[in-house]
Amino acid sequence: MVGALEYFEGLLPEDIEKVAFECAMVGQNGISPAQKSGYKLNNVPGKDFSGYELLAYYYVSWAISHPEMLDKLHLPFADAYSMAKQMFDSRRGEK
Repeated sequence: MVGALEYFEGLLPEDIEKVAFECAMVGQNGISPAQKSGYKLNNVPGKDFSGYELLAYYYVSWAISHPEMLDKLHLPFADAYSMAKQMFDSRRGEK
């Protein structure tokens, strides 16, 4: 999740939202955490995602663009996101 936070750091809010919506579209067909590669997003060009990595980008993109909707994703990543956010912020010198 830290990698997703780093990726989104310099993006405009509308670009993060595009990734969030594209992840949701991919998720309609299911995302297998065990899949080692093969997931692609048009809004993240040149990146080949594993299942877990795509789920991280999915969660983080929604946490940034639409935090009020996170519970609708039904993904159990709140604690992992909180920890990743703390690590990300501490690397940037924030609290």
